[in-house]
Amino acid sequence: INDKDSKSKIEDLITINIENKDLCTNYQARIVSGVNVTDSPKWLVDKLGSIGQKSINNIVDIANYVMFDLGQPLHAFDYDKITNKVINVRAAINEEKVKTLDGNDNILNESNIVISDDKEVLAIAGVMGCSNSSVTKQTTNILIESAIFNPIYIRRGSKRLGISTDASKRFERGVDDNCVNIALDKMANLVVDIAGGKVVEGIAFSKSQNNKLNDITFRIDKCIKVLGIDINKKDIEEIFHSLSIKFIASKKDQNILECVIPSYRNDLTREIDLIEEVARVIGYNKIDSSEGFFIPINTLMNKDNSIKNKVRNILSNIGFNEHYSNSLINYDQCLQFEGLESVKILNPLSSDMEYVRNSLISGVLKSVSYNENRQLDYFKLFEIGAISTLNKHKYNISDENEKLCMAFYGTGFKHWKNATDLDIFEVKSNISLLLDKMGFNSIKYKISKYKNSDQALDILIKKSKVGIIFSPTSKIKKYYKIKGNVIISEVNLDRLKVDRFKQKILQIEKFPSSNRDLSVSVSKNYKAQDILDTIISSSSQSLKDVNIVDVYNSKELGENYVGLTFALKFQSSKYTMKDDEVDTQIDRILSNLKRQYKITQR
Repeated sequence: INDKDSKSKIEDLITINIENKDLCTNYQARIVSGVNVTDSPKWLVDKLGSIGQKSINNIVDIANYVMFDLGQPLHAFDYDKITNKVINVRAAINEEKVKTLDGNDNILNESNIVISDDKEVLAIAGVMGCSNSSVTKQTTNILIESAIFNPIYIRRGSKRLGISTDASKRFERGVDDNCVNIALDKMANLVVDIAGGKVVEGIAFSKSQNNKLNDITFRIDKCIKVLGIDINKKDIEEIFHSLSIKFIASKKDQNILECVIPSYRNDLTREIDLIEEVARVIGYNKIDSSEGFFIPINTLMNKDNSIKNKVRNILSNIGFNEHYSNSLINYDQCLQFEGLESVKILNPLSSDMEYVRNSLISGVLKSVSYNENRQLDYFKLFEIGAISTLNKHKYNISDENEKLCMAFYGTGFKHWKNATDLDIFEVKSNISLLLDKMGFNSIKYKISKYKNSDQALDILIKKSKVGIIFSPTSKIKKYYKIKGNVIISEVNLDRLKVDRFKQKILQIEKFPSSNRDLSVSVSKNYKAQDILDTIISSSSQSLKDVNIVDVYNSKELGENYVGLTFALKFQSSKYTMKDDEVDTQIDRILSNLKRQYKITQR
């Protein structure tokens, strides 16, 4: 400092208090007395103007000039406006109100760091100053602030308020701790040169720790292996010299360098970061592509991927298109389908992406709306992805599950001959086909209740629930701006066992089959699936297939009865079955159906 005022000591003029050392690790301040706040000289106005910065006054312009020069944000307060001459660095109080230099009123919460005196807030730390402490033409004494604020708090607070400044952008990315004092002194000198006055002797500061430079062990053979190129030790040493990275060779191995990272390179924390720096300096375009490479065999044996690939292959072959959603959703969407608590992001980009998705359904419904607006009248979509839910029983960590979500939209597939209607039965047939191709049997559906649905069915495999089919309510459809018919299904892939994917090779049957139709009348109180299960359990292994091929209603049957026709296929792998063998099995089936369901054969 060239021109000091030694008549007074800074410790007698200002006190620095930091409430929480996590908020601010280094806070330093100088006081300059007797300044003359006017317009900046032409050279300073031109310098700032060349990078698109507007001139305010000589004090503010000097702070900006030094920030753009050294990368350290600075702020100047009117010293005489500081009550009790105390600077407090603290977290804001919820609902605390301040008026910033842009003229806007802002409501703060605990995510904001503030600079205050004993009476009121003077600045939103690292973001913007307040009008009650601003430097004006009436200011004669200033306090210059240079500090290191927690980057997470700065980003979170500025995003919440919607205020992004050159200072906040630098604090969010991390600034050089060793530059705090250098920038402070440079600004103090420039203020004296341009605005006059004298610098009060001493620095007021509060620092939680001495900044220790980061040490990284760098292995040259590891670098060669990662980059896939031959590079000698001398070339690497020259690169580190050019980046001001100090190093010494290890005593045990000359190919290992113990590196000391400059304080301004806080992005270099791991060995792989240094390897990336070597590649960057060499030039990625100079690193040749390899036609051959080696990978561990277990990467080819990932069972989770085989499940997902199997599902993709089956669904794409039955008319589905795959969709990918954003994995972040808003609070309302978290509550729509799943009852489990969602995982909240600490520093969300926006309120619409504040939570990690706890269901794939909202993303798929957005895609349905998008495609409907483009006049598609019938389509089927699916998405495979992870969902996360908060587990408070495991120290508030998140549980992750792999899910499959399918969307069916429209009234049906239009065709001149084989048109199909989209209803819950069409959806069931698609899901049954999927699970059957995956190697599962004993698939059942059970009527259930599901949040925000008009109609819902649980998907069961051996009495274990693996998924849901439902039609969303009109309220949900209105939320996603969907007008047409839509049915959703979600399946938990983690509940499907991997060993079910083993393919079985079956020999082509040599002997002919015998087909029979069975028409019955039965009460509507019984489920068709239960009747099918009884038919299967009542016959031998020679019953290869059974399906409902006709449903009949008439006055003759009665209002509470329905006619069903079953198509049965009998076949033996050892011989040609005779009619009396098939008749015996049909008689046994009818006997059991009459006893359990009181059916009448038609």
